[in-house]
This record gives sequence, structure tokens and C-alpha cells, in this order.
Amino acid sequence: MPESTFDVYAYARRLILPSLALQSHPFVIQRPGAGGTSSTAWKMTVERGPSLLVRFFSDIGRARRSASALKHLERHDLPAPRLKHSDLGFMNRFARHNTKPVRFNAANRHLYGRSIDHLILVSESVRESFRPFLEAGLLTGEKISVIHSAYRAEIFHDGVSSDRARRELRLEGRHPILGVLARLVEDKGHTYLFQALEKVRARHPSALLLVAGLGPLESRLRAEAERRGLGDAVRFLGFRDDPAEITALLDVAILPSVGCDASSASIKEAMAMARPVVATDVGGAREILDDGVTGLVVPPADPSALAAAILSLVEEATRAREMGARARASVTSRFGAHLLAGSELAVYERLRR
Repeated sequence: MPESTFDVYAYARRLILPSLALQSHPFVIQRPGAGGTSSTAWKMTVERGPSLLVRFFSDIGRARRSASALKHLERHDLPAPRLKHSDLGFMNRFARHNTKPVRFNAANRHLYGRSIDHLILVSESVRESFRPFLEAGLLTGEKISVIHSAYRAEIFHDGVSSDRARRELRLEGRHPILGVLARLVEDKGHTYLFQALEKVRARHPSALLLVAGLGPLESRLRAEAERRGLGDAVRFLGFRDDPAEITALLDVAILPSVGCDASSASIKEAMAMARPVVATDVGGAREILDDGVTGLVVPPADPSALAAAILSLVEEATRAREMGARARASVTSRFGAHLLAGSELAVYERLRR
């Protein structure tokens, strides 16, 4: 079985199956002529973007990431999956990997009620988004599978060195080093983490929070950090092309989300690098983390609980180290790309029979 993301795509093509999506769940498996888009329309979507379909199917229109995936394959000299009719059909990939409700409009009722053969969700938490469709009988449990997204094992592992990033960021004398790698948007809950950091700093004045990522709230979050007297305790890193090295720096990896995360990549990536994780109970966090064993899960929008969890790991180094080791063992055994590929291939084979 393949080990890397790109190998998974190539493996799928060798079996003459639709391209596999590693990061854009949920998606739909749909046969040609099943009442949905034609292969011609799909080809146009890949070549020209989602605008042709978005006016008809609000979810199908989110398939724009497929074009990016195919181009990525070409850049790495791997054969891109050919979009053609087969006895199984093709797959529409969505950019929806969050827990926000799916609109119960006419287009989506047609899509989920008549046009799909099977729906793969990125976590059980996403199922709630489809409750109106289940209650209306447009979807049934038999037509839904849950397969968590994978992480990039060839990038995120416990052999990554943090030395270069540590020198670049001049972190000497700073402890503990905390971090969040996430978009700077409301759903990620940075403001609650800043409030928790105030409590952490009260006991550990040299604590530093690294904030990696871009987003529309950057100016507001910078101003909030200054207003709370955290100007020297929060460092905004912007976009980084070395997330593994940044993660390797962390004494505690944190995801303080208050909404949207279905199967967090950053949680899995930190686990793969044996970093102790604190995450809020949003989306699929509890499906990924075994609370108290491979990480800590706290209520969302609760700075006190967040601070207490962070402090417990900072002040109990042996516990944190053991938790990180268990986290790595867990994520490698449950969320590798080869496991994702096998699970999805099993769905395709079942549908083909």
C-alpha cells in the first residue's frame, strides 16, 4: 500500500478508481447518469473552476480543490487520474471539511436525495450537519461512511529538528513555548487562548505563544494581544512553509476552536510529532484524542479550563512526554495515508459490487 499522499493518488489510478481526496472531506461518489453532473461538466469544473456548477449545486460547486490536486500531481511527475466513465463512476470532492450546517435547500435536497450513491464524512461530528436530510429520509445511514482525513507522515514525524526554527525565532530563555497553527478567523478561538495565556503567564512569566497562520482577524488579534499586555508573549508568525519545524518547537500544541473543525489536521500533525495536545471539544476532537491519554480535551470558549489543561502539561513534564508518545503511537496507527486509502477503496469496491 502507498505511504505518501501522492502515492495514494497514483495507487488509486493504477486500480482504475476515482482520485482519492486526502484533505477535502466530505465528498460524494456519484455514477455517471445518476441524475447529477455529467463527466463533461465535471471536466469543465476541473479546467475552469466551480462557477459552472455553483449556480446549480451549492455543494458540488465547492469542488474547486480538485483542480489544485491534479495540478499538484503533475508538478510531482505523477500521473493524474483521468476523468472518464467507468463502471464505478467518479467522485465529486468538496472543500467542506467543517461542522457547519448543510443548507437544506432545493439544490442540496436533489444532490443528497437523488444524485449520490454514497457520502463519506470526515468525522462523526459532521453527521449532525446532515440531520435535516436524514430526518427527511433523503439520506440513510447505509449511504454514509465516516473516514477521517490523513496526515502527511513523510512531513510530520518525531525526527524533525526544531534547531533552525529556534535560531531564526530567537527563542532562547523562553519556556514554555506554546503554539497554535490555524487560520486567524473567529472559529479558531484565538481570543480565548489569549485569555488563557494571561493565566499561564501569571505562573510562568517567560511563556511564549507562537501564532502561525493568516486570516482576516490578524489586525484585531494583534491589537487584543497588546491590549492584554501580551505584546512580548504572543508572536505572530504569519504564513509558514515549515509547519513541522514550528510544531517541533512546542512544549504544548493547542487548538482552541469554538467551531468548524471536523477532523483537525493540526491535531494529528502535533500528535505525529509526539507533542502533547490541548484541544477544545469541537467537531471530531474527541474522535482523534483520547482525553487524558493521548491529549486533553476541554470545553470550547472556556479560558480557565484551557489554562488549567496547559498548565497541567507544562508543570508535569513526565506526564506530557508520555502523553506525546502515546499520541504518536495512536495517530500513526489510525490516521496514516495508507489507512485512509484502504478505507476509501473498500467503500468503492463495495459500491461497485
